[in-house]
Amino acid sequence: MFDFPKDKEIVFVDIEANDKPKRILQFGAIKIKKNGDIDKKNWFCNPKCKITPHIYKIVSRNIKKIDKGMSHIRITEKIHKYLNNSVLISYGAFDYNFLNNMCKRIIKKKLNVTYIDLQEEWRKISMTKEVWALNKLANFLNVEVNEKELHDAYYDAFVLYQIFCEWQKRTEENIVKDIYKLNTKGLKRINTNQNKANKAALTINNIDSNKQGYCFIKPNFELSDYFETKKQILSGLDVLEVSNTEIKRNWSFKYDVKNKNFDYDNYQDELISCLKKYIISTRDKTIIISEADFHKLVRINNLCAEFINVFPLNSIMFTNGYMNLYSKINVDNEKFMDNLDLIKKWKVFLYIHNELE
Repeated sequence: MFDFPKDKEIVFVDIEANDKPKRILQFGAIKIKKNGDIDKKNWFCNPKCKITPHIYKIVSRNIKKIDKGMSHIRITEKIHKYLNNSVLISYGAFDYNFLNNMCKRIIKKKLNVTYIDLQEEWRKISMTKEVWALNKLANFLNVEVNEKELHDAYYDAFVLYQIFCEWQKRTEENIVKDIYKLNTKGLKRINTNQNKANKAALTINNIDSNKQGYCFIKPNFELSDYFETKKQILSGLDVLEVSNTEIKRNWSFKYDVKNKNFDYDNYQDELISCLKKYIISTRDKTIIISEADFHKLVRINNLCAEFINVFPLNSIMFTNGYMNLYSKINVDNEKFMDNLDLIKKWKVFLYIHNELE
């Protein structure tokens, strides 16, 4: 769970607003007071202007209450006082930015709050760039949602409050586990045989990859000017090996193929050394790779066939949901321990693998 001041009241806020001109139409809030009591607010404002057609459709169920709502100045004063010195939680930054700008413009005061964007906090813990809609997060946390009631500011604020309560009950480990189970529902898996050049090599049928662990691979190929015609050659390969719930290998092959003094013989020596390490690292493991990078894995396979007799490929998992994690993996071996928190999240695959089986 994210950190927030425990000595302040917490207010879950959602608003409905017109866009041109910018006017607040509805303010919904659920406040948890310091003594644990719950306070609820559902205020309406008459914007004294024509409501944009697409906004009108959203607020149409409350249009009579909006017509009878308080003035713009009055609701701004009430909102500023109600939120003063609290922890303001909204879903997305729009609500906070709108209210803060409104207070500065109309009553010349900023909001005096500790602001938390629950949507951004969820993106941090789920380690995904995907923006989840409020109802998707609610469904994920088993919060019952009436789809017909959504986009009512008070109802959305209440759903946000329920999400917060459910989130508080869960450990980060369980949340991460459930997220990865969700992300891998559409996982595609294939089995490939090893290079037939070495018939003594193990085949996929003789491998229990569940016990052997996983390798997370990110390859990179670049065009080199060394050849008469530009050729794609391996310039980078990051490999992270997880086995028996522990990180076993964490290394990276990097080569500047665009260097003016590029030495192909040296590159070849470095590459062979790299591929041998890669073979050892990935042998008997399930390979995790982005579906977009699979063609690069095929190129590595071809490279191995040039320099080494056997290139064993085992069960391969394709997914696009973990690319941002690759960027956070520190491949500097001297900082090996820095990856442990990430590895805890990678270990979830061990659980997923059993579930898929």
